Amino acid sequence: MIIVFVGVPGSGKTTLAKKIEEEFKAIRIDNVEIKEIIKEKKLAENSEEAQKLYRDFMFNLIGKDLFANKLIILDKGIDREYKKYFELFERKKWKYFVIKIKIPKEKAIENIMKRQSEDLNVVKTSMERWFKEWRKYLGNVDLEIDGNNIDYKKVFKNIKSRLNS
Repeated sequence: MIIVFVGVPGSGKTTLAKKIEEEFKAIRIDNVEIKEIIKEKKLAENSEEAQKLYRDFMFNLIGKDLFANKLIILDKGIDREYKKYFELFERKKWKYFVIKIKIPKEKAIENIMKRQSEDLNVVKTSMERWFKEWRKYLGNVDLEIDGNNIDYKKVFKNIKSRLNS
């Protein structure tokens, strides 16, 4: 089974992904680490090329049967590309579990500013786009949670239930 998230940056996806990884001894694929490697190794000439390389890599990686019979956590928001991900999961006959994280814009911005040295105006502008994409998500949701107050026991219980079904 693969666990995926619908949530804007700063909503708590990585924090939750790490807790699930620890609880279930799952395999967590961290999109930030992959993007940092692309940047460090200078594998792309610009941000658009880097984003395309990242997307191609992610689909190729999870499209392999490397993780058969394991619990995988895709530590990223799938909001924009959910149709492509769901097509892949269906083709592979993988169970998937979608966690949608709700958080106020101001809190998401505050969380981003705590962990990164970003320009506040750039983050606010980007957040508008990210929330618009988040609202457009029309795929299924297995569990919707409050990013301000994550009930980890509830999350774990729901995942266990799906794993046993």
